[in-house]
Amino acid sequence: MLGHVISCLTSFDLWITLERLYRTSSKARILQLHLQLQSLKKGSLSIHDYILKMKNITYGLFAAGQLLSDDDLILYILGGLDHEYEAMVFNLTSKHDQFTLQEVQYMMHSQEIRMEQLHSISNDYSIPATHLATKNHISLTIGKHTTQTSHLVATPTTLVAMVEAEDVQTITDLSGNSAIDQVI
Repeated sequence: MLGHVISCLTSFDLWITLERLYRTSSKARILQLHLQLQSLKKGSLSIHDYILKMKNITYGLFAAGQLLSDDDLILYILGGLDHEYEAMVFNLTSKHDQFTLQEVQYMMHSQEIRMEQLHSISNDYSIPATHLATKNHISLTIGKHTTQTSHLVATPTTLVAMVEAEDVQTITDLSGNSAIDQVI
């Protein structure tokens, strides 16, 4: 720093030199912060953490002397969202209404909660394709013989091993619903 100002003869020269130095670094910092806003993606961050990071970058812009409008911040935020939020982004950007940052944040948080609920529901009801399990009584028909059991839990491989060379015609629960037809 001293090397930049040592040749200044007056306080005015000193002031102008310092202003130029800080203006240059501020412009570089502003460009860097804008690049961060453009490139930041939500990824695995929660909506809360993602928006907080975006706001912290805008605070850096403010400290460097540039104020970013909420509309611009909203566009940066929407630009960094995953495809899961595409419908919401389309709805927000295609309407003529103006949304506040708080409204957008609320909508995004609601969407995040909804996606977590749907993901939780789909995990609760998904049945792995490699397993056959039921709490109901099972009727297993092998060739001409029918076996009743309430404890059939098997992968297709172990089911084939259980019946060995016999043909499994049907596996049904007691209500008559077919679980597997013509396995082998």
